[in-house]
Amino acid sequence: MLDNLEGFYEGLLERRKAAVPFGDLRKLEERERTTRSLDLLQQVQLHRAERLLAAASLLLPAGNAYSIALVVRGFYESTAVLGYFCSRLESLSRGSIQFDDFQWEVADAVMGARHSTFTKARAPLQILTCLDRADKYLDKHLFKEKHRVLRDGYDWLSEFAHPNFLSNVCAFRVDRERECLVLRHGEGALSEDIELLSYLGICAPIFTWLYESLSQRSADCSFGFD
Repeated sequence: MLDNLEGFYEGLLERRKAAVPFGDLRKLEERERTTRSLDLLQQVQLHRAERLLAAASLLLPAGNAYSIALVVRGFYESTAVLGYFCSRLESLSRGSIQFDDFQWEVADAVMGARHSTFTKARAPLQILTCLDRADKYLDKHLFKEKHRVLRDGYDWLSEFAHPNFLSNVCAFRVDRERECLVLRHGEGALSEDIELLSYLGICAPIFTWLYESLSQRSADCSFGFD
């Protein structure tokens, strides 16, 4: 599994761009600005996925289920953002949504924030919305049947990311002979930790597929990448 993830990691590195040119922002037309913002958003998700993928492989030997769950869940989020905009570009191309709505969605995905510090910022995209839209796009174009693989994986990983039952049981094991619950302080990885990492193995090829799909749909639109 780690060998496969290393292969996907190398694939992410090959898709890096050194820079996204913007020029004079005051002179950019709306469509050109949206084109470059979408290009930037795609590279941001690539950078995030690349860093998360690199971190996940380092966490396994330590048996840190909490960190693995958070890292892999973050990878699912970036994958969902790519899938969301694949879906929105499809809707834009068939006239189901207006360009004005689309350009604001791209802007909010890049600059949206909820913290009180950012008083003038619009709200960012809802990640659950992104997951659901991405799943519909994948089910239609990749799997050809209903799977909801991103939302299902994300919800399962969230059970480990929050202080819920699955997260709590990572901290102890049952000793039936001594009739006690032994805390796992200092113990190494368990099979459950490896299972969490396997969710990354499920999502990594989907990320790559959606990355390429977004590039193709962007190029096919009237405001495609320069």
